[in-house]
Amino acid sequence: MRYCGNCARLLEVELDLAPPTQVRSALHSLNHPQTIENQVELDTAQRFRQAGLASLGEHRRVTVLFADLSGYTELADHLDPDDLFEVVQDLIQGMVEIIYKYEGVVDKIMGDGIMAIFGAPVALENHSERAVRAALEVQAQVERISQARNDRLNAGLKLHIGINEGTVVVGAIGSDLRMDYTAIGETVNLANRLQEAAQEGEILVSDSIFRSTRALFNYAPATRIQAKGYQQPILAYRFLKEKPRPGSPRGIDGLGAPMVGRQRELALLVASAKNLVEHKKSQFVLVTGEAGIGKSRLKTELKQHLRNQPLLVIEGQSLTYRRSVPYWIFKDLLREFLKLPANAPPILIKERLTSHAGTLLDKRSQESLPFLEHLLLQEQEGTAPTGQFAYLDPEQIRQNIFQSVRDLLLAEARRQPLVLILEDLHWADDTSLDLLAFLLEMLHQAPVMICAISRPEHANQLVTGARLAEQRHGLSFGHVQLDNLSPLQSDQLLKELLKIPELPEYFRLLVLKRAEGIPFYLEEILRMLIDDGVIELVDGHW
Repeated sequence: MRYCGNCARLLEVELDLAPPTQVRSALHSLNHPQTIENQVELDTAQRFRQAGLASLGEHRRVTVLFADLSGYTELADHLDPDDLFEVVQDLIQGMVEIIYKYEGVVDKIMGDGIMAIFGAPVALENHSERAVRAALEVQAQVERISQARNDRLNAGLKLHIGINEGTVVVGAIGSDLRMDYTAIGETVNLANRLQEAAQEGEILVSDSIFRSTRALFNYAPATRIQAKGYQQPILAYRFLKEKPRPGSPRGIDGLGAPMVGRQRELALLVASAKNLVEHKKSQFVLVTGEAGIGKSRLKTELKQHLRNQPLLVIEGQSLTYRRSVPYWIFKDLLREFLKLPANAPPILIKERLTSHAGTLLDKRSQESLPFLEHLLLQEQEGTAPTGQFAYLDPEQIRQNIFQSVRDLLLAEARRQPLVLILEDLHWADDTSLDLLAFLLEMLHQAPVMICAISRPEHANQLVTGARLAEQRHGLSFGHVQLDNLSPLQSDQLLKELLKIPELPEYFRLLVLKRAEGIPFYLEEILRMLIDDGVIELVDGHW
């Protein structure tokens, strides 16, 4: 379902991105077409109300995942009903747990398969990435179930999975006796068709998923499949593997702009790094701003400015679906420091750690190495060091890990000034935050700059720790707060992105109003308008 006219499409964007109060406001504007200069045709909205969904349904851009067990009929012929029930029960339970781990919602359980939604009812910036990662983990879980029951199965269990991204209508559907939260729309249908077309053990994704995640994952070249209900073949991509050095999923092909409205904030960060290099002055800089405000873009610009400076920059990132993993952001940071590829085997991790620790810590490396290995390998069964760990309680192990990380980083900083970028700290686990507070007390011992990036509501603990270190040890502390772009800055960004001199005035104003000065929102609005064909690339220009 869609509204006719450019303005109506923009209302879909607002429903996709805005909080519930703004969603209700946008729906209210459908009844007052004069607010958008009579550009909206109301027939679709009226049909929506006639269907009983006007007060419940809302347009959201989401990712839909369908997963189904391959060869269920053969499995049912081979197993007795009790064993079959147990296998399917374990399979579904494992899939559901993984979906919720990545903050998705299980929409339906269909015998030996599921339908899941990512991005509703809770809005997620990276719902397509989460869906793909959930699919990978679901496949690994099925493999473990298959191996555990190998004695009763005549063949391994395999899933075939389809994933699609797009706009749907989500809401509660049913009667007074039963209500279900579900998603309706062509996006759901296409995800289902992709799952049906996927081969045994295969993850098949749509063109929209490919475009939004290709910086993170490798896919086979596009194929065209003839899906039921579609007159024309549809593009599909087979997932291959995660990229060893993923890029940024942000940005849109054909759209690019210089950073707008953040020159003062960038100058402060560059000045802090300059002070680090020239005066060996330790720094802690906290960058805060709401989601989509431009924190990651500012970080990228900073790294670009530091590229030719005599210092080392290493970065760690928190992930919302890794909140339960202790030390995750420091694991990520150390993996970059050691130049480890994704899914590096334990033997390679140990080799790199031994080499770096031996060079930097010399004789002290024998004390630190077991704890650094424990930090990086504790998720992998059977690889955690034993021996002395049997005689230490959890608090002793924690303190030794803190000290080992500190010693390694400070030793590197004594060789060359060191910049640590910690992104998305609002998703960090408590242990990582405690380790950061511990490091802040030690920064004065070597030239280290920590640039921490977080949302405002999670910044109080970081500010408190930085103020204490500032008072006790003279740590230089700066707080860079990013606000929404001004109307003039938003207009400049829109012009830089599209470069359409004859952009209609009502269209320009409506885009800017919906974006509300948030660069990511503006980018997502343009992405949807391009996907819907409202904006097209013709002869090299939009």
